[in-house]
Amino acid sequence: MKQYYEDLNSATVEVYEYIGELERITSEKYKLNISIGEIHLMDRIYRERGISIKRLASQLNLTTATVTVRVQRMVARGYIVKSRNLKDLRGVTLDLTREGVKVIKAHHFFHVRILRAMTQDLSEEEITTITKSLEKVSSSLKEYIRKEKEKL
Repeated sequence: MKQYYEDLNSATVEVYEYIGELERITSEKYKLNISIGEIHLMDRIYRERGISIKRLASQLNLTTATVTVRVQRMVARGYIVKSRNLKDLRGVTLDLTREGVKVIKAHHFFHVRILRAMTQDLSEEEITTITKSLEKVSSSLKEYIRKEKEKL
C-alpha cells in the first residue's frame, strides 16, 4: 500500500476512535444509559418525526428486525413512542418522547463541542477544504455502498 494510503488510513481510524471515545465519555458524564447506536437511531427519528420502522431501517442500513428490537427496547425505556399510522393502519410511526428529545439535544450539543475541538487550530480556509473533502468522501462511499448492495 502506498504511504499516503497508510497515512490516510491511520488518520481516519484515529479520528474515528477519538470520536467514539468522546461519545463514551459524554455518555458516562451525563449518565446516559443508552448506546451510541441507539442515539443515532433516535437522531433519525428526531429528524423525521413519524418515520416508519421500515424507512428507519433503510436509512440506518439495518434490517427491519434489528430496528424493531431496538425500538421496542427504547419504547420500554421511555425514549420513543409508537403510534398507529393513520394512513395505513397496519403500520406504526415513531416519535421521541420528551426524554428522548432531551437526549438528542444533548447529543447535538456534543457534536458542536467536538467540531469546536477539531477545528480550534484551523483557519477558515482549512475548515472549508476539509469540509469539501469530506463531502466528496461521503459521496464516494455512498456510491460504493450502492454498488455493493447491487451485488447482493
